[in-house]
Amino acid sequence: MEKYCFIQIDLDDNQWVYPRQWRSSYDIARSDIFLRAVENIKIHLSPYPLTLFLVGYDMKVDDKVLKIKELLNSQMRIEIANHSLSHFNNFSSLSQDEKRKEIMDSDKIIKETLGLNRIYGFRSPGYIFSNDIIEILKDNHYTYDASLLPSYFGPVLRHLNYIINKVPGKGNFGYFTNGFLPNRPVLLDKKINFFEINVSVCPGLRVPIHYSIIKSKKIYGLLSYFIKKLQHLNFIFHLSDFVTVNKAKLNYVLNLITHQRNVVLSKDIGNFV
Repeated sequence: MEKYCFIQIDLDDNQWVYPRQWRSSYDIARSDIFLRAVENIKIHLSPYPLTLFLVGYDMKVDDKVLKIKELLNSQMRIEIANHSLSHFNNFSSLSQDEKRKEIMDSDKIIKETLGLNRIYGFRSPGYIFSNDIIEILKDNHYTYDASLLPSYFGPVLRHLNYIINKVPGKGNFGYFTNGFLPNRPVLLDKKINFFEINVSVCPGLRVPIHYSIIKSKKIYGLLSYFIKKLQHLNFIFHLSDFVTVNKAKLNYVLNLITHQRNVVLSKDIGNFV
């Protein structure tokens, strides 16, 4: 059976270095880090189809909009997806109406600024998966969510994220029981072909494998046998991974995740599951 890979990049504006809090004094106009990282994405990932998850507030800054348009007008195969309006870190604490506003206000500004007719996918800040989010997406003609991290280690990551980065969030990274959920995309609603594109983790161990968490090429080497076994691979980068580029690590990982795989856009999930 054919193996395939989604390459997804969360473009929240380096929030590991500058944690964004809802309604805070975060300066969205600061664009140097964003522009540098997106340029490096263009340089190093141009051969691959990419799904970019944008934060709506970043599309209120002309320089950032122009940089994304530059990508869309290049020869690269790019899909734009929704990563909420403000990247509010404690997303699960919001009411249903607040979640809807975060999702749909972001949807509107991204489409208006980039001239898009439709956005197909969403990822919540903090990998929050919930039925109320799914219902909002289905009601607004999305075809996939990409928020679920099927790992046993969600509580550990949540605790470390708070200690190191002071990022709050009940439910961020999920719960221990997530480790028993499928490590592959799941069709949640057959009538409308709505999918959950789970964030891939290491088979068996269920350790997260996305680029921001695994810090060295050597560790990827240790996990390479297991990663190659995955038929369905949804691999996650963050904007902060491209502010400065470790070429040796990046090239190793790109070769690892694309070896004997068809790299496809996330919106085409229905063709592969």
